Amino acid sequence: MKHFFAFSIQLLMLQGLLDDEGKPQHLAGIITHLHYHEPGNLAFVYLLRSGALRELCTPEKDGTISKATQMNLVLVLSYLFAPLVLHRRAHNVKYNNSKVVLPPLPPKIKKVLEMYNEEVMCIYDIYFKCVAEGIANNLGEDVTLPMSGVRIMPREAFVASTEGPMSLERHLVEGCEPKVICSAFAALSGHSDRGLYSHYNMISNIRHQVFTDVKVVPIVELNKTYNGYAWDFYNHGIVAAIMNDNGLKQVFFSVNVAEAKVSLTVVVIMKYKV
Repeated sequence: MKHFFAFSIQLLMLQGLLDDEGKPQHLAGIITHLHYHEPGNLAFVYLLRSGALRELCTPEKDGTISKATQMNLVLVLSYLFAPLVLHRRAHNVKYNNSKVVLPPLPPKIKKVLEMYNEEVMCIYDIYFKCVAEGIANNLGEDVTLPMSGVRIMPREAFVASTEGPMSLERHLVEGCEPKVICSAFAALSGHSDRGLYSHYNMISNIRHQVFTDVKVVPIVELNKTYNGYAWDFYNHGIVAAIMNDNGLKQVFFSVNVAEAKVSLTVVVIMKYKV
């Protein structure tokens, strides 16, 4: 737990949100007030600091903000503050008012968010490796399968030989990539130290003694298909269409609209405080 806390603090420092003494800096107020939107709040501040949002919101020569710019801004905010995974049956269906499927992010915004994800994963990769190596030193290598109790020998224990039949155990072990973080049990199924952050895996592939849930690592999922209810509502403003086309219930929609108003209010207020 203390290691996880330390690396989380390090992430905030690298993002310029805490100084060397741990005091909040600059845009930390937005992070705090929008904590319930994590990781969207962290990614939003990263976009602000990168200048990508300012570039996205560049006004026209006459000082006005075009409709296309407004829609792009709402699109970005939808990805960060209103992500709702779209049900499979809603894919490739034509609707009367809503597009339903949230359009792709502008290329520049997506590139910056990918950079943010890489920085976050780099920090937590180091955390996972440090803790996993420490556990290996204290408790030994994670080489015993939990249910059967079968001990999986390391690759070096098998003598290279081209003669005779290859055992199943040797075949599995030699097919595993070198690993530090990933458990031996998960490695036998083809997993490795890469791809640890996929939310598609319901069970973490990290050895169980490492305190973490990969879902608490604040990365932004960019490869999912989201319900564009917030973007659609801004575009046409028809509540009935949001419930019929986007498939949202009245209560869910009302709560999320209220949260969106609060989030925008926080952003505007904090903008003038910074």
